[in-house]
Amino acid sequence: MRRKDLKLIVLAGIIIPSAANPNSARNDGTRSFALNPDIANLVKNFGSNNWEEEVDIFLANRVTLEQQLSSQREISLIPVNFPSGKVLNFSPGKHNELQKAIIESFLPRYGYGAEILYVGDTAKKFLHLEKNKLKKLNFFELSNGELPDIRHSSLLTTEKLDLFDRSCS
Repeated sequence: MRRKDLKLIVLAGIIIPSAANPNSARNDGTRSFALNPDIANLVKNFGSNNWEEEVDIFLANRVTLEQQLSSQREISLIPVNFPSGKVLNFSPGKHNELQKAIIESFLPRYGYGAEILYVGDTAKKFLHLEKNKLKKLNFFELSNGELPDIRHSSLLTTEKLDLFDRSCS
């Protein structure tokens, strides 16, 4: 079995690295893995009358794999500060780094008081949506089919907004 295939079950604590030498280097040829003794005990008790109680005891003082992965995902989010003071967290990626730069640097400098009406994220397409304000500007209804990345409004007329939208396409 390849080490990369063990990554999640090691992270979950089901398998422990190097029972003989837990501090061995990752590329050490003598490195081995073993079943966590606590998991081994659960496996032995599977099907017994007190198995569910054993599982509850086992899980009581542990961070689950789901919790570990969830907290790692939250750590890697990109906080974006809107001119209004609102802060949203974007999923990681170059595209969202660009959106952050537009919102935090470009818009305050060149947006002349513009307000952000829509921002989409790969994880959440309608992360920020000002539906009523877009409707007031006669902007087409946003659907998953055609979504701009960022929509802002200042003192633009509908004609200027349409021209801006076409130039960004």
